[in-house]
Formats: sequence, C-alpha cells, structure tokens
Amino acid sequence: RHVQFPLVWRKKKSKQLVEFLESYNLVKSSRLCLCVQCDDVVESSVWMNQTKDSSDWGLQSHTCYECTEHICQDCEAGFCQDCRKQFCEDCCTMKICEMCYS
Repeated sequence: RHVQFPLVWRKKKSKQLVEFLESYNLVKSSRLCLCVQCDDVVESSVWMNQTKDSSDWGLQSHTCYECTEHICQDCEAGFCQDCRKQFCEDCCTMKICEMCYS
C-alpha cells in the first residue's frame, strides 16, 4: 500500500530504483483503488513521482502517509513541503503541518 524510500536513495536515482518505480506505477495503475474519503476511484497512472529533476522524485502520491489509505486528488488534505508527506483529512485535520510554522 505504501512505499517510502530514504532521501539518499531518491537523490541517487539508481537504475534499479528507476525500474522499480516504473513497475510499481504500472502495477498500481492496473488496480482499482478507492478513495478513503469519498469512495471514488483514484484514477492515476503516476503513483510514484518520476518527474526528472523534481524534489518530489520517488515520493508516493494518492496515499496517506499515516493510515496508508488511498486518497483522490480532490480529497487530498495537503502535502507538507517540509516533511514531504501527504495526509488524508482523517489523519491530518490541519492543512499545514507544525513544521511549516517553524
């Protein structure tokens, strides 16, 4: 349900990790995943970010980092730019995490 790689791995972008992300996106896209908030189908072909030169490269999207449930783009409570995590509304009632205030 949820995959999280160490920052050092994401920065290195090894051939094996790139191949894994491609395979993961392919398999995950072929499955029916429902949003924990609205029960709509989460339609995405990119579950693991592979945008070249992006600081989000290798991060999983459409998945709450706390409960590991799927969340659609309309129901995403937010993505913290400091801790680089995404949460559903049930797990993160505030829109910005405490790290953002420091």
